[in-house]
Amino acid sequence: MSQLTLNTAFIVLLIGILCSGCGPRSGNPYSLDESLAKQSMERFLETWKNGGDIKSLKSGEPPIIARDSDWEKGLALVDYEIPNECSDDGTNLYLDICLTLAKNSDAPKTKVIRYVVGTSPVVTIFRDQ
Repeated sequence: MSQLTLNTAFIVLLIGILCSGCGPRSGNPYSLDESLAKQSMERFLETWKNGGDIKSLKSGEPPIIARDSDWEKGLALVDYEIPNECSDDGTNLYLDICLTLAKNSDAPKTKVIRYVVGTSPVVTIFRDQ
């Protein structure tokens, strides 16, 4: 199996475990801490912009579990813009971040990516697919 397939299988398994339970539940056990979500997103982006390793986010406080295909492919984050407006579903925060990315000596390119940030039970940052 490829690494991507194994990672996808692991994420699906993890979601299944987190969503399983011993009976009906009332309410949402995974509430959003919007302030923590925004702080974590900024730490994510600053780590990338400063040339850090995405895996290093796991050893910070709080630990952040994150994935970003451009970062993992080696694109450099030249700049970013976090919007004032965001949306949430009570569990996740949705942010449309404007990224300026560069690869080697190529001219930087700008694109907007929607990120999903969760804060419970752990801080997670992923691209919205």
